[in-house]
Amino acid sequence: MPEGTATVLTDMAELVDEKEKVRAFGQLQLQHLETVFKSKAVRQFIEGIEDWEDNLKTLKTFQNERQILIGIWGETGLGKSSLINALLGYRIVPTSQSSACTAAVCIFGYNNDTAGGNKFRAIITFKSWDTVKTELDALKKEQADLEDMRSLFENDPTSDFSGQYAEVERSIQSIMSWSGLSDAFIRKSSPEQILQNAKSLATDIFPNGKADNTGNHQEHIVAASERAFIRLLRQYVDSANKSSAPKYWPLVEKVKAFVDSPILRNGIKLVDLPGTSDAFGFRGEIAHSYQDRLDKVIVVTPATRAADNKAAADFILSENQTTQLDMDGMLKDESICVVVTKIDSMNCDTAETEFPTHDIVEKVDVLAEIEDALAEMEQHGNMVQDDGEDSKNVPLAGRKRANADQATCRAAKKQRLGSGNTDTNGKQERMDELQYQRDFIRSELKYLCIQERNKELKRKIKETLLDPSKRINVAEESVVAVSSVYPVSSEAFMELQKTPSIDGFPDVNSTGIPDLKAWLYRISLPYRQEWADADIHHIQVLIDAADGWTQANVTDLPRLSKSEVVSLQVRLDGLMKELGTAITSSVRRKLQQKLSHLEPLRKSSLTKVSLKRNLGKNGKETQMAMKNLRRFLEAWKVKNHWAGTRPSSKEDETHWSTYQACVKRHGGVFKRRARRTQPKAEIHWLGDVDLSFWRGHKDKWRTGFTQKFSTIKKTIHSSGLVAFKKWVESLHDDEGMPESFRELMKANTYKLDHLFDKYMTDVGEQINLFEKDARKERGIVQRYFSSGMRPGFEAAARIRGKQIKERQSQVVQKHVEADGVQMFRNARNALETQLAKLHRGTSKEVGQLWMAPKKGCGGRIRAEMLRVLKRSSISFLMPSAGTMMTDDAKAQIRTIVIRWRTTWHAVHVRLPRFVPVEEDIDSNAEEVDSENEEGDMSTEVQVKREPDEVGSY
Repeated sequence: MPEGTATVLTDMAELVDEKEKVRAFGQLQLQHLETVFKSKAVRQFIEGIEDWEDNLKTLKTFQNERQILIGIWGETGLGKSSLINALLGYRIVPTSQSSACTAAVCIFGYNNDTAGGNKFRAIITFKSWDTVKTELDALKKEQADLEDMRSLFENDPTSDFSGQYAEVERSIQSIMSWSGLSDAFIRKSSPEQILQNAKSLATDIFPNGKADNTGNHQEHIVAASERAFIRLLRQYVDSANKSSAPKYWPLVEKVKAFVDSPILRNGIKLVDLPGTSDAFGFRGEIAHSYQDRLDKVIVVTPATRAADNKAAADFILSENQTTQLDMDGMLKDESICVVVTKIDSMNCDTAETEFPTHDIVEKVDVLAEIEDALAEMEQHGNMVQDDGEDSKNVPLAGRKRANADQATCRAAKKQRLGSGNTDTNGKQERMDELQYQRDFIRSELKYLCIQERNKELKRKIKETLLDPSKRINVAEESVVAVSSVYPVSSEAFMELQKTPSIDGFPDVNSTGIPDLKAWLYRISLPYRQEWADADIHHIQVLIDAADGWTQANVTDLPRLSKSEVVSLQVRLDGLMKELGTAITSSVRRKLQQKLSHLEPLRKSSLTKVSLKRNLGKNGKETQMAMKNLRRFLEAWKVKNHWAGTRPSSKEDETHWSTYQACVKRHGGVFKRRARRTQPKAEIHWLGDVDLSFWRGHKDKWRTGFTQKFSTIKKTIHSSGLVAFKKWVESLHDDEGMPESFRELMKANTYKLDHLFDKYMTDVGEQINLFEKDARKERGIVQRYFSSGMRPGFEAAARIRGKQIKERQSQVVQKHVEADGVQMFRNARNALETQLAKLHRGTSKEVGQLWMAPKKGCGGRIRAEMLRVLKRSSISFLMPSAGTMMTDDAKAQIRTIVIRWRTTWHAVHVRLPRFVPVEEDIDSNAEEVDSENEEGDMSTEVQVKREPDEVGSY
């Protein structure tokens, strides 16, 4: 098809599909080339074959490391594990109705290594010696604190002393399971003694003991069948496992499971996070540490709670989570969805009043008629056995009891439904038929009720998602963008893999799981397109190199004299210096400026000079953070976790010693289990401090990393391409160079284009990496809050005597007023310092992408130009038959090259045209380069023309 008439690919799914197909074809051609190059008779005549092979390995490594991390958020018992099983298509994640099963972070990725028939494999990463010792230290301190509180609260029915004591007991039981030590030994021994005396299980995990106190031991497991994999995996992840065998799960930090599942094939990785409110505090810490790494989020909530408007808002997304998502620009349809689980947990007896649609009322009426008929047939049978005795049968579920006014209708119903047949066999057959109809109608009714409730759930959840958004004043575009709500039944989906239909679900589509899979497919497309582009650029560079090895003696143009070659070498060095300067200015330096001007926390650039100048300044952001913290101080007074059912106790102020439990969890959540007259309660002191800080700084972060950052990659890409295009044009038009050399360079310009395309793709990867690393670094502020608040809380906890709670409150308030501003300032400065360090590291990496010896783009472009110059030289000697690649090998390589270029050309001509982004005027104009004027930035870059199968354009 001529290029001008090719149908442009505009649909994202179709575009990605075509690119991935051509990428797969290109990878196959590289495999063919790799086979050819393995022959000694071929590789001995190829200069740089080792570099080519290393480059191919790099391509394969990049493909295996790519991922889209999809976090599964939700508390214990909400159906997270069942949902993951349904998405994977395997029941490999343990489930429990009463307790947390997933004890460690579990990451599920695609298994691309099925050697030996092993469809399943996993890598188990254990905690380090230091981590376990820290947890044992915390347990010992909590044990001692409880002993101190025993006399005060042991006999107080309104206290949670028994609940906390039970948690310590459970922790000791888990230590016994992995250490092999007795209860008495654990209670009386120090953490060091416990670790040193642990039996073989711990010895396997810590083979070097304290000598390697920060190392993480790993265990690898493989299995060919689902059942075998479950048995191997359970001991590492199932905290509800009641087996008497030794249990590894308390020592496991992370599990990476690799499964042959279609949903994972395109880079998606499902991250099952331990519930942040699980009974064991360290699980919540692990979950929080991973949240900043997630690319997308699935929030799980059961249908019963999602329907409760009063509790749903905070239950679905807490204020802290909503703030975090808003700062990252993730409160939008392509970044977050809500999955409502257990939609089949419902009673249809009240269907007519709860969901009074025409179809449901009609089904209820038909069902009532059938049940009336069945009741009459049973009653008639009883009357035959005992004439005149009234039937005392209880109506069937969902049946409307018949009244006197309905008596006149019985004969007609009886005749219509065939219930008057007195023949025993005929009657039984009719009853069987009616019972079948009843079950069928009940299933249809349940289906209709589920669908109606699903509609209501979607409406309510969309409303509740907006409530917390309004409370924290999120961006206006975020409020209207969260719309993906998927009611699902994971168990029904799994059952329908074995049977065509079940009660309430006529097919798999009615379970909601296919819709959720479609969302996952849709949100993966932008990532996959970027990856496909990068791989295609990489493939082109590798195939161009192979093509070059077959063209060493192919040129009909006039040869250059030795003096012309020397002169051209000098000229090429000058051209490369010009190109290096242009790329440094348009890419690296511009990126430096863009990143330094993000101003993510205040109006201060991420440069050493600016940060040093503003180190001791507060600003309105810090003032706003302090204002919010003072509000929380007032709210803390009524968060009395000891309060019981006594009306007076609910007015008691908080006992500040709860912070002792929080600090043992590094500022984590203090939890009280639900018990008799008291609901479950949580106090997260450091969560409130963290929220105060980000309420003051989130607007700057959001502006920097969602509004400014979103255009950086496109701007840098455009700037680089414009600079490179100018340089190429100057190369072609340079009349100071021999025409024969310029013509040869024109014929090989596409190879330079491919090299530069790959360079710009690599620059984009570094920009992406900066954003991800910046999100991870946010956690640093929590360490400053923990250390900053500790003295105040510990001083309050030491207060004794009369009016204890009032005096404790005064101590904490005094501490905040004295040290709060400095605490927030220190946290801000530390985060800015880390971001500036990331900024410098990114700049350095981008510089190496161009300047690195041999592997840098600048060096590769220069090498290609020198190769062309060498071919143009009159002194270039034709290799003899014994020192050159055979014609057969050249023919094989050439065939592969032509196959690739023909296939890629057919797709390339259908790709949308790239138009550079016009750069906004920078607020820091005096620091921005002026080399690229506005007119240059708006110049349209045409789609590069690729050579066809014979090398022409």
